[in-house]
Amino acid sequence: MSKKFIAFILVLLVVMFAVQYRMPKRFVWEETYLHTDRQPFGCYVFDSLVSAAMPKGYTVTKQTLWQLNQDSLKDHAVIVSMPKHFWMDEEHAAQVLALAARGNRVLVCNSWSDELADTLRISVLYNHDIPMGDFGNDERVNVQWATDGEALPLKAQFEQRYMNCSDSAVYHPYCYEEGSHANEHCLVVGCRVGQGEVLLCTAPMLLTNYAMLNDETRRHATRLLGLLKDRPVIRTEALLTPKASQQESPFYLLLERPPLRWALNLTLLTVLLFVVFTARRRQRVIPVVTAPENHNMDFVRLIGTLYYQQNSNRDLLRMKVTYAAEEIRRRTGTDPDENEAFMEVRRVAERQEGLTEEELKYWIDQLNEIINKL
Repeated sequence: MSKKFIAFILVLLVVMFAVQYRMPKRFVWEETYLHTDRQPFGCYVFDSLVSAAMPKGYTVTKQTLWQLNQDSLKDHAVIVSMPKHFWMDEEHAAQVLALAARGNRVLVCNSWSDELADTLRISVLYNHDIPMGDFGNDERVNVQWATDGEALPLKAQFEQRYMNCSDSAVYHPYCYEEGSHANEHCLVVGCRVGQGEVLLCTAPMLLTNYAMLNDETRRHATRLLGLLKDRPVIRTEALLTPKASQQESPFYLLLERPPLRWALNLTLLTVLLFVVFTARRRQRVIPVVTAPENHNMDFVRLIGTLYYQQNSNRDLLRMKVTYAAEEIRRRTGTDPDENEAFMEVRRVAERQEGLTEEELKYWIDQLNEIINKL
């Protein structure tokens, strides 16, 4: 791979990263409630603003409800926010009740287990099912806060569920739809448990970045947080779904943000191209060399033709005798002079001055017969 190609890839990576970084970011309308998430339904902005506004302090922890109970937490406010499809199991519900019984105020946002709902005698019903990304829907509901009696509009997407409380329950409706009975169509309900209180909220998205940055929803979020301002507030992320928890990994951050995702994809493409180009053979192709041909017979024919054309029959017979002597010596390992038939042909080749073609053929046939009999 040439240096120019590598430099081109590096420049392309830098340019693509810069372009993608400056492009408008697309929002991800997914509820995570994570302290590090800057998307609309994360809690990065929410935690920053609330930590500065809460008079008794505000912290975010990953401690579970069981760990908070083991720490003998008392006279605190605990926020438990969960995505809408997460349901607390019986063990988590028992920990919520134990925290409240010790004198804490526990705000549970979203759904809870059947055990918790049965204990508090509260039923949860669906009201709306409008995706938060659908801002073309301007449907609003007026909800009333019992703290100041003011009725405020709220996007229908935030009120996807509501609660109905039975008459025998010890509850306090903090927020409900305007015009409904106090024990019906409630968004926020408080239930006394031991020395503390459990607050149930069916609009968990009020505790997100979007709610704090939007004028309409911020008024509802501040009233909800006003129920906790007289205590130190702890928000736990222990009950977030495994998918949301994985979003804190560095690899997820690379895939979540388009510029980093492009940079990662281009890096993988560069590595692939590097492997493809460097996997080629670097040496020159070795040519196929054919085996050398045996030209001995051609040489013999050439010599024989030369002697024949010059009528050197005696010299040709001498050459044949020399060849026959070597064959006898190679095949038998004996002296060819011990062979009487061979010696007779040798004497003819040494003494006779001239040979006719018929005589030459006769003596050559004799030598071939001697060789064949070996």
